[in-house]
Amino acid sequence: MDVITHVDDLEAFREEAIALIGQTDELDNVLVPQLSIDENGDLIYGVTKIPVLYEGLESLTLIRIDSDDQLQYFNHMVRLGECINGAYVFDDAAAQATYERVRGDLTVTYTDENGDEQTFDKPYMIGVFA
Repeated sequence: MDVITHVDDLEAFREEAIALIGQTDELDNVLVPQLSIDENGDLIYGVTKIPVLYEGLESLTLIRIDSDDQLQYFNHMVRLGECINGAYVFDDAAAQATYERVRGDLTVTYTDENGDEQTFDKPYMIGVFA
C-alpha cells in the first residue's frame, strides 16, 4: 500500500524513531524493523519512498508499507491517505487540508536569466510509484 504521510516535527520524529530501534512487543517481534542507524550514526527508515517534500520542520512523503500497523508506534508521523490507482485519496477533509497546507502554493513565479518573469504550476501530487 502506498500511504501519504505527514511528519509534524522532523527533529521529534527522528528522536522518536531512534528510541524505537530494537524495541520489541510481548512476543519479541521488533516493533518497527525498518528502523536502523547507519555507520555514520544517521537514522535509516528503510521503506520505499518517493522524495520527501520539506516545509520547515514538517514533511510529506508517499511511502510503501505492508500495513498501517507499521505507523502505529509514531506520534510525529501520521497517515493522511493513500495513493490508489495513481490518485491521492485522503482519509478525510482535515488530512487533505494538512497536505495542502504543507504542500503550499502550486503556482511558482520566478525571473529567468533574461529578466523575464515566468510562471509554472507544480504538480499537486509529490509523486507516485511506477
